[in-house]
Amino acid sequence: ITTLEENIEKNLRSFLRETKDLQWENVTVIELKRILRQYELNATGKKAELMARIEKIRRSYKHLEDDIR
Repeated sequence: ITTLEENIEKNLRSFLRETKDLQWENVTVIELKRILRQYELNATGKKAELMARIEKIRRSYKHLEDDIR
């Protein structure tokens, strides 16, 4: 049985993996919103706001990136 904490960590690792190599100058607003919605995160705002939201999450959970392959 998977615990809630394990599910949350799994989703965070998946989010970090998916957003790791985003090329901000090439990614579209539609793609940013898709990523945010996929992880049930707020997907409203302009491109700069969406990028800032993703970067804030990435910074907050940077310690989990060490295990991402």
